[in-house]
Amino acid sequence: MIPHVAPHITLDASMPADEEVLDGEVSEVRLFFSEAPLMRGASIRVVNSSRQLIRSSPPEADSEDPRQLSVQIAAGLSGGKYVIQWRCIADDGHVMRGSFTFDVVGR
Repeated sequence: MIPHVAPHITLDASMPADEEVLDGEVSEVRLFFSEAPLMRGASIRVVNSSRQLIRSSPPEADSEDPRQLSVQIAAGLSGGKYVIQWRCIADDGHVMRGSFTFDVVGR
């Protein structure tokens, strides 16, 4: 019999969403995973179109749903293209990472 192997953790959704165009300031990035990642080693980086690091910090897990991780952006993001780079570790020890972009128009 072949043992069942659970799939690795995946990023199911995000706010802002991949390639989303937003009208107004962004003050939080929230990631929604298929399972709760380990907090040790988790990170969310926000980079602007000039490749300048805007925010890099360990994320916070949502107290009601540990599959959600977020970072606050104190100054807010306005006018430009941004890249979110994320990294987390699944219970089985596999490091998962990815990135996506979004745009902020106006203001």
